[in-house]
Amino acid sequence: MDKDVMKSVAALRSGASSGTDSQRNAASAEMDSVLSRINVAFEAYPDLKAHATIADAMQQNSYLQKEITAARTLYNDTVAIWNQDIFAWPTKQIVAARQRYTTRIPFTASAETKAAARGTFF
Repeated sequence: MDKDVMKSVAALRSGASSGTDSQRNAASAEMDSVLSRINVAFEAYPDLKAHATIADAMQQNSYLQKEITAARTLYNDTVAIWNQDIFAWPTKQIVAARQRYTTRIPFTASAETKAAARGTFF
């Protein structure tokens, strides 16, 4: 319903409906009436469900960010231990050399990713 109303309002404002002055005045009065009903609808329902949805999305985003940070920390700690162990002399270093184990690279985020993470989502 709102989509059709807004299309009608846009058409009327653009002058798409040409006609006599009396027809334009009648259309203008009708448009004002429709817009006042829309404003009343928003004023009558100040606690919209969209607010709860946005708050829920922000809470989920915060939770996911904490989970991702914890997973990255665990990964980087594991990589650090791995990198230390393959150079431990003599046994681990010999086994690592025979099995062709190499060091692993810890996770690091690029500068663009870090800047995007600091942005405003909503």
